[in-house]
Amino acid sequence: MEYVSKIIYKNKTIYCVDYSIFQKDNDKKEKTLQLLKMTAHSCLKQPENSVLALINVTNFYFDMDILNAFKESSNLIIPFEKKLAIIGVKGIIKTAYNFVIGATQDSKAKSFDSKEEAKEWLVKDESLQN
Repeated sequence: MEYVSKIIYKNKTIYCVDYSIFQKDNDKKEKTLQLLKMTAHSCLKQPENSVLALINVTNFYFDMDILNAFKESSNLIIPFEKKLAIIGVKGIIKTAYNFVIGATQDSKAKSFDSKEEAKEWLVKDESLQN
């Protein structure tokens, strides 16, 4: 199963990271932590303010170790992210999202109900807006 992929949508590259497969029953904490490191490492190779990312956290299981790793990773890659769209943010995950992303980023990050909405927002060029 691929956890990280790149898609081309409306001639723009979007990095997709799928944390939805990391549920408590799967007991994949180490893989989650490895994926966080791998994702951050990939972003650090890109030009600053260039990464469009779509993160799926539907039914994602986390504990304080994972939450802290998310926060640390997020702080590292902020300069490289242009926009970050998150899908699957509900319930306790929404609380974690507000803690990790909401505290570290402003309009660069937004949550969505669907993948299509998220992709549209990611490729939308705000410089053309009045």
